[in-house]
Amino acid sequence: MSNDDENLPFGLYERLVTAGLKARLLGFDSATTRIVTEELDAAEAHGTLARHIANLVAGVLRALPQEDRTAAQAELTNQIIRLLAADPIDATRNHDLVASPPEQLLAIQPIGNVRNDDRDLVAPLVALSASDLLVNARGEPGLAHALAHEIPSADSIDLLCAFVRWHGLRLLQDQLEAHCGAGRRLRVITTVFTGSTERKALDWLVAHGAQVKVSYDTQSTRLHAKAWLFRRASRYSTAYIGSSNLSKSALVDGVEWNVRLSQVGSPDILEKFDATFDTYWESPEYESYEATRDAARFDRAVAPQQSESLEAPLLFLDVEPWPHQREMLEKLAVERERHHRFKNLVVAATGTGKTIVAALDYKRLREQYGDLRLLFVAHRQEILKQSLGAFRQVLRSGDFGELYVDGHRADEWRHVFASIQSFAQVDLKHLDPTAFDVVILGGQLKTRH
Repeated sequence: MSNDDENLPFGLYERLVTAGLKARLLGFDSATTRIVTEELDAAEAHGTLARHIANLVAGVLRALPQEDRTAAQAELTNQIIRLLAADPIDATRNHDLVASPPEQLLAIQPIGNVRNDDRDLVAPLVALSASDLLVNARGEPGLAHALAHEIPSADSIDLLCAFVRWHGLRLLQDQLEAHCGAGRRLRVITTVFTGSTERKALDWLVAHGAQVKVSYDTQSTRLHAKAWLFRRASRYSTAYIGSSNLSKSALVDGVEWNVRLSQVGSPDILEKFDATFDTYWESPEYESYEATRDAARFDRAVAPQQSESLEAPLLFLDVEPWPHQREMLEKLAVERERHHRFKNLVVAATGTGKTIVAALDYKRLREQYGDLRLLFVAHRQEILKQSLGAFRQVLRSGDFGELYVDGHRADEWRHVFASIQSFAQVDLKHLDPTAFDVVILGGQLKTRH
């Protein structure tokens, strides 16, 4: 059966327009359907034409009789090679001849109320039939940007991800909300491993129509996979498989590698992805998550994992500043020692290591003046835990600092990492203004002189 005999659902395409396909496209009502085509790119035409020939040849070889099939296939292959060498014009399959001018189908879109689907079919950054490696490198699109361009044209999405975090989800929030709002399926499989998945993210997904399943097993089977499958009825599905969890750093500027695969170029891999995901989805290990029913259970499951993550022994390595961080530290020293300014503001882009700068600066002050009392204030528990870990690493002290957030309470009050919400509950009338020597507020460094 020729590809031209198949259905042509609404969606995105990168399909060569043959004589047969062109005749079928002319049969669409122009008042209700927009047909989008473009001429073949001269630099890419050889690949498109070669795939067309390869599909035709594969179909013919597959259809040969069972008797002496291998020999017959080899003989037919040789005949094709001889024909190519002789450069003949084969008019025996007119409906498979390339239409004039050479072009490929890009989309079939509904107009008006033909179908309850008014989405804007945004084209992915990578061609639908191509593969690519995304590494979040400077000058190249980050994974978040690429995923945001995949979601709008997907008819259904499957996500297998060890960690699902709120600030990672927010990068794709608009696209996922539109996807689910249109009634298209989104399935998510994740875990409570290390306590990194945030319930806020899962609650948002479920509230917007996604189906979520969670593995509560942290001992035997630990899911580390990170992969997306974007299904399209037009048979131009795509997948991303790599190292990035659904977190802001992993999607934007983390050192992450993710391979983008296409159904056209790697059909076997996408079929295996599809089948394996369905196997996981049906496995009793992955349990459906409902916010009203499972919130307390989820919180109990991640709590010990978070504690273990914070209290795990550190592998101490000397932390040396990068050149841009060294410049920040030098400017801070100049402001204090030369200009006697002790309330300083450090402004730097996300991912440049402001917390490490703060820890290195505090280490230097501590070496100069002794064990200075420290107050570190931030608005989220995640930031406080990461910051406490950074200070412990820089100071090479696994027991440095206390958390004052949620269920954590400070005892010694010498090196405190407190949330704004928790600290707001302290009666400031009873807090000595000289209680701390160094105060860090959301990346702002201040020292008491």
